[in-house]
Order: sequence, then structure tokens, then C-alpha cells
Amino acid sequence: MVQSTEKPVAKLPLWKRPAVWLGAWFVAMPLWCELFLRLSSSSAKQPFFTVGIPLTVLLTAAIFGLFYGLSLLLPAKWRYGVLTAIVGFCTLVCMVQTVYFEIFDMYFVLFSARGLGDAIGDYDSVMWINIANRTAYLLAEVAPFVLWCVFGWRRMKPVKPGKRKSGMTVVVSAALYAVFFVILAVLPRGDLTPWHLYWNALEINPSVRNFGALNSLRLDVKYQLFGGAVENVTDGPTDLPEMSKSDKSEPTPTATGTAPTATTPATPAFVAKDQVMNLDFAALAKSESNADLKMLDEYFAGIKPSKTNEYTGMFKGKNVIMVTAESFCSFAVDKELTPTLWKMAHEGLEFTNYYTPIWGVSTLDGEYANLTGTFPKSGVWSMWRARGNNLYFTLGNVAKRAGYTTIAYHNGTYDYYDRHESHFNLGYDKWIAVNSGLEMPHDTWPNSDIELIDVTTGDYMTADKPFSVYYLTISGHAPNTFDGSAMAEKHEDEVANLPYSAEVRGYVAANLELEGAMKLLLERLQAAGKLDDTLIVLAADHYPYGLSEASLSEMYGAGYDKNFEIYHNTLMVYNPQFTHKVISKPCYAVDILPTALNLLGEEYDSRLLMGSDILSDSPGLVVFVNRSWITDYGRYNSVTGVFTPNEGVTVPDGYVDSVNAVVSKKFTVSSLILDKDYYGTLFGPTKNHP
Repeated sequence: MVQSTEKPVAKLPLWKRPAVWLGAWFVAMPLWCELFLRLSSSSAKQPFFTVGIPLTVLLTAAIFGLFYGLSLLLPAKWRYGVLTAIVGFCTLVCMVQTVYFEIFDMYFVLFSARGLGDAIGDYDSVMWINIANRTAYLLAEVAPFVLWCVFGWRRMKPVKPGKRKSGMTVVVSAALYAVFFVILAVLPRGDLTPWHLYWNALEINPSVRNFGALNSLRLDVKYQLFGGAVENVTDGPTDLPEMSKSDKSEPTPTATGTAPTATTPATPAFVAKDQVMNLDFAALAKSESNADLKMLDEYFAGIKPSKTNEYTGMFKGKNVIMVTAESFCSFAVDKELTPTLWKMAHEGLEFTNYYTPIWGVSTLDGEYANLTGTFPKSGVWSMWRARGNNLYFTLGNVAKRAGYTTIAYHNGTYDYYDRHESHFNLGYDKWIAVNSGLEMPHDTWPNSDIELIDVTTGDYMTADKPFSVYYLTISGHAPNTFDGSAMAEKHEDEVANLPYSAEVRGYVAANLELEGAMKLLLERLQAAGKLDDTLIVLAADHYPYGLSEASLSEMYGAGYDKNFEIYHNTLMVYNPQFTHKVISKPCYAVDILPTALNLLGEEYDSRLLMGSDILSDSPGLVVFVNRSWITDYGRYNSVTGVFTPNEGVTVPDGYVDSVNAVVSKKFTVSSLILDKDYYGTLFGPTKNHP
């Protein structure tokens, strides 16, 4: 018998085998992109090192390992194309998120894709500036994909299709997935924890920090198609614990030898009443068959209402003008440079502890919070989603039922964010904006707020009935550079001597246009004899996140607080009749609507809004999108889990857990009000333009 002289072929070490090497490369590419996205958006508010790093690695390796394992069943020519398409798409997602976060301080959600074309067309200068700011990160993210396109096919050739290799890879991926779920299960399960984010609801910023942008996109798709779990909002506390007040002893009168003198009868004391409507939520709950609506009825039945106060009805039957000011912040208010804004902010009601949280969808969510008194829902355009809902308590709808003239104006494009579908439903009979009835004297970027006021006041000031008017301004929009903003360029000479960098001077210059607009508005009201009879409310949509980090540090101070104080802002509730009063209660955007309704003396139920009347004696609360909060007792940082009490305050046991529960319920209830058209179930379907 002749023995073979051929030597058996030695098996290559595992790490040298083409299938393993290629799979490792494929899985490493999305992880590489996630790394640089994380680096580009890390800050004190978004720390780099968190439990999200191992979770992202495990989940991404499991998912992309599964993709690779299944691809091993395909011929090489098909496999390369499929894997290249997957990794190319993933690279693009990370690059888009890098630029989007740089612009908006938030990550991109799938729902916003409906407006991506408009955003690129309208704000392309902002986009290119921020692409330039993130060029190094973008090049790093795209580099592995370029190498894959050049060398990947060559490495793919030796890898033959095989069920055994595919099965082994799938098993390894499943094992990684199992480890991920074990870690997920042993971690805490509170609000915005990885467990909550994976199973219950999409909150895009913490989701990306915990699972990465690619897995968050997958979760985004899941929540868009199937929704998330709904928290039971009837368990546990629903109202903030009220701060106890120490007893105040009255001074004991000293005896005198003189007879008592006659006194003028005292004016009857003001008697506060619950700010409620004739709604029996307990009875409604008993008759409701839908589980979510029944739970909302039970929730509102347990809410303590705010009370009327000495300001209630001060402007009953009077006019109201609401202004949402683009990218406005307190830095733009100066006694010498912007005297009108200063007067509106500091003469009369002065709110020293007001905040403008940033929500998920930039200006649109800022409007939603300002105008509806509820939280926007993460992952969707809440204003657009509510276009067919009954938004019963908005200033436009309340005024419309009272027979007012109601008009809304915007010196930007009329259909941006599909506002032409949503803003009629706020109760405004007319939505007048660029390309929809608004004739601006000059077409610039951004357009002039002064010109907006100039060409619109004649529509309503000559009417013989009261008016409710809404303005959405745009002059303060980024970029705030003299070559990127027509409004900054217009006022460049007025800020030339300010001791700031060019971008900060540009921001101040752009807001001089808002100053001029408010000055003209007050002058027109005065000339028409309507100033004393008009309540004016001005609030920002968000802080000026379009500014560079260097400019923000210059404005807020080096090492500024990015979790709280970046959102500290100025609220203007103005009328010449107000006597000066400093209000230090913590308050924020969703408090605007109930405060205005109280001043107007319009019927509303304070239990049904997530905010509360700032002028009432209800406890102060500010909630941020990451579930951090501020109350009369102190502030809680959800990122660090640290509560810092105010000086001299004794915090009751269990206070932080109690407030966390209340805050979590407010987010859930706000989403259910939107998704279930809850006001529509109470008051009937909307009768506004669809």
C-alpha cells in the first residue's frame, strides 16, 4: 500500500481565518463610528464614560455579528454588496447625528426626517458651518468605510459560504445579546435607566448615550410602529410635596393709657378658590372603558388644583399677544442697549427663576410647551401630531370661544415643520407667514422682526373687538455671524464697541432687531389706545444652542452649569399696570399658559395642565427633558443622581424619590393627552381647521 506523501494542511489560528478577520472588521466599523460620535458630543452634560459604553459595545456587536453571520449564507458577490450597504448606511447615520447634535444639542429622531429637506433648504448655511466645525470627527467616522470599499472585496474572496460558520457566528451574537440583557436586568430600573429606555419609551439623548446611535435608530423604529409600555400613573405620589412654612408669631401689642381710636373697616380679604371646572374625574373613570383614558381620569382625580389669587381676572376681556422669540436668552437684555426688553422683563412682574428647557424638536417643541402647557412627546413632532386634537386651553382657542379676533404670524416659511397643518388648530383663524399671506418688504436670512410687526399690526389693532395674537419671530436664528445673519449685519455698528468676540456681538446685534420689534409694538399699541388693555407675554423657544462652545462660555462664564443654568432665561409677562414684584418661584415654559389664563380670568382646570400658575401659591417646579428638576427645596441632577438642597432648607425623607415619581408621571400623562386626544374626550372633537 502506497502511503501519501502530502502533509495535512495546518489549520490557521482563529484570529487569522479570513471569515473571522472579516467579521471582526465589519463589527468594528460601526463601533468606531459610535466612538467618534460619542467623542464629538461629550461634555459635562453628556459625559463620555458611562455604563452606556459596555452596553453599546455588546448590543452593537450582537446585532452586527448577526448581520454578518446571516451574510455567510450568501455568495461572495452578494455578500459584499449587502454588507457594504449596511455599513455605509450606518456610517451615514453617525455622521448625520454628529452634525445634528452640533446644531441642536439633541440627536436626530426618525420622525424629523419628514422635514429634513426643508431644513437643508432653509438652513443650509447653518449646516455647512457646523459640518466645518466637526470635519475631523466626520473624516474619522467615514475612514473605515472608505477602507472597506477599497480593500473589503479582496478580503471577501477567500470567505466561502457555509452554514456551519454562519451558525457559529449567530450563536456568538446570541451569547453577546444574552450578556447585554443580563447587565440590563441587574442595573436599576428607575426613570431613564437603560431598562426604561430599552423597553418603555424613546428618549433620544439618553438612548444614544446608553445604546449608541444605531441601536437607538432601531428602537426609534420600534416605538414608531408599536409604541412603548405605558407607566401606571395612578400608583404613588402625583403631587409635589409642599414646603412646610414655619409659624409666624404676631407681635404682642403693648399696653398704653390712651383710649382706642376708631379704625376704618378693613377691606374684605381675598378668598382663594380652586382653579377647576365642573369635571368629576372619579365619575368619568367609572364609566370609561378604555384603559388609558380611565387611568388619566383617575390620575386627574387625585391632582391638587392651584388656587385663584389677587391677579385672577386682572385682564378679563382684554387683548393678549404671545411672542415666541427665536433663540432668546437673558444675555440679550441690557438696560442701555435694549431698554424695551429690559422694561418688559424688570418693570412689573419680574421672574428671577425662570427656565427654558430644550426639548427634542428644537423650536417646534419649544412652541408646544409654551402654548399648550404640556410636555412634548419624545420621538415625534408633538405640534403636528396634535393637529387634529382638541387643544382646548390654548390662548387661541380660549379667545376664539370668547369671540376674539385670533391671528398667528411668523416671518419664516409658512409650512416649515408643517405649521400650516398645526397652527390653525391652536385656535387662530389665520396663519400668516412667508409664502402664505405675509408680504415682507425685504427677503433676507433671517427676516426682520421689526418688519414683521410693522406690516401686521394694522390687521388687528383697528378691530372693534379684543384680539389674541401670536408671533413666532426668527431674527435671532443661528448663525449669529455678521456674514451669516442679515439681522446681525444690520446692527453691526451698534455693537462694534462691545467687549465680546465677533459671534457674541453678532448674537446681541441680531437681538437688537427683537428689541426694535417690541419697541414698535408698544408704540403702536399706545397710539391705538390699547396698551393698557393688552397683556404681552414673551418667552424663548430654546437657549441659543447655535452658538459655539467658546461663545456660550463667554456669555455664561467659564465652566458654566450645562445641566441647569444654560437654560436659565427671562420670561416677560408685561403690562404698564403691573406694579413691580419679584417672583423667585422656580418656573418654566409649561407654566406660561396657566399663568396667562389666570390673568385673563378665563375658565380652565389647573389639574389638566402639566404647568401651574406662577402667581399662585402652588409649589414651584422646573423639569428638564433628561428628568433633572428644580423645586423650592433644591435641584436634582439626573445624570449624576445628586440632589443639592437650597441653603437653609430641611429636606423631608423620601423627597427626591417622591419628586422623581411625580416628574415621570408628568411625561407619561403628557404623551397620553397627545396620543389619546384626551381633551377631545372631555370637551368634544376640535372644530378648527384640520
